[in-house]
Amino acid sequence: FDVLAKDASDIFYSPDEKKIIFLQQKENDWTLTLIDLEKNTTQELVRGKQLSKQTARLKNLKLSPNAKKLLIETEENKTVKHYIADISTTPATIIQLPYLDKETNDINYVYFNYRDSEKLMLLKKNEVKEVNLANKTISPGLIENVLALSAFADSLYYLDASGLIYKTDYNFNSREQITNKAISVNQTASYSIERLPPNLLLKEDNVVYYLDREDRSFKKLSDFAIGAKPSPDLKKLAFWNNYELWVFYLEKSDDQPQKQLYEKSFLTRFSGKIEN
Repeated sequence: FDVLAKDASDIFYSPDEKKIIFLQQKENDWTLTLIDLEKNTTQELVRGKQLSKQTARLKNLKLSPNAKKLLIETEENKTVKHYIADISTTPATIIQLPYLDKETNDINYVYFNYRDSEKLMLLKKNEVKEVNLANKTISPGLIENVLALSAFADSLYYLDASGLIYKTDYNFNSREQITNKAISVNQTASYSIERLPPNLLLKEDNVVYYLDREDRSFKKLSDFAIGAKPSPDLKKLAFWNNYELWVFYLEKSDDQPQKQLYEKSFLTRFSGKIEN
């Protein structure tokens, strides 16, 4: 095996898994480096000090569906800022989104619109809105009373205040109820949705639920999970708390030892806290 990157503290994959971005910490700074697996090329994209003299912490990073842009979220002295980096150019072109940062503490979710690369989907103050990058504008609320939102290639999934999951198209012309039974909503909790086709996960703070595909209701996977990562084929989910690592099977496995659908297996316990 070849070493792709040393001292990588996090890894981000493009939707087509043909590109990998490594986060590396270097001398009071951080660097994002792109590796193109098809072209076998390496390109430094962004350094933290390009965005802030004091090197703001990288809070979040998301790749656009076509893997040509990055949505970068940084935090410094409790101030959050958003940037768009066009990584199809060399060097990458970076622009800040100050109009998005005016009330950034109220933003719960932001991601690219799969149908239009010049737009972002935004959840702010329980309203779904659309950000137009070209016009630098934010639309009025398109859906109200929303607790969590996730954008995918074919549709938007959201949790509304009733505790049910719905999906809609990008034109907001249709709405389909995904869950048959509402969850008990905690008004002070933070919610997020992750879709691992054909499965769906819901996180309530550090509590993780999975959607049982048979009865279309959420079942608790873990009372306390600080992190989770799916396998590349989306058939397994690794999740962990401070000291323990587990695997959850999203599909039946006939490999030895055989595993049933929705079976959970304990892997190991560490003596020190799991950092990443």
